[in-house]
Amino acid sequence: MKSIIFMVLLIPVIIVSKAQVNMDWGMPYNTEKKLFIYEEVVPVAGIKKEELYKRAYNWVSIYYVSGLKKIFEKDSIQGIIKLNDRFTLMKIYKGQKINDVIINYRLEISFKDGKFRYQIFKFYNGVDAMAQPIERWMIPVNSDPEIAKQRYTNIDIEIQKAITSLKKSLKAPIPIKKDDW
Repeated sequence: MKSIIFMVLLIPVIIVSKAQVNMDWGMPYNTEKKLFIYEEVVPVAGIKKEELYKRAYNWVSIYYVSGLKKIFEKDSIQGIIKLNDRFTLMKIYKGQKINDVIINYRLEISFKDGKFRYQIFKFYNGVDAMAQPIERWMIPVNSDPEIAKQRYTNIDIEIQKAITSLKKSLKAPIPIKKDDW
């Protein structure tokens, strides 16, 4: 009898948690990989792989505070830059702006002649061994869905800023050197 009652109570929880995964959270969710991921191949006609790599390396050093320290892998021959970064989301509590959560993520940029690909993924809340994947917030027992959606929306705003800046830097026209004769 207890097992029947348990099953009857468990079914709505399963249904609600499945419905939460299919909800629009404000960030791109890959159901196959079961994680939030931003990825795109961006064409940049006429720009060689080496030049794209150099521009991205410069962009990292400018866009990220101490950006070059955040790079954990770079290879100009293979055309790849990988880095980890973090930012803090804020919230209003009793009329004051306070820290809400720390978000860690990975950015990988790959280059080929005439195009580059970025992937932003592995979003974690917290630091060190206490860090948890933010996908946990989609499950109602782990987080209020409204708070989770607001956090995802705020993360999206931060990531979109980085993507826009990256695209702008890598697509910028190559300056023409004037002959100073």
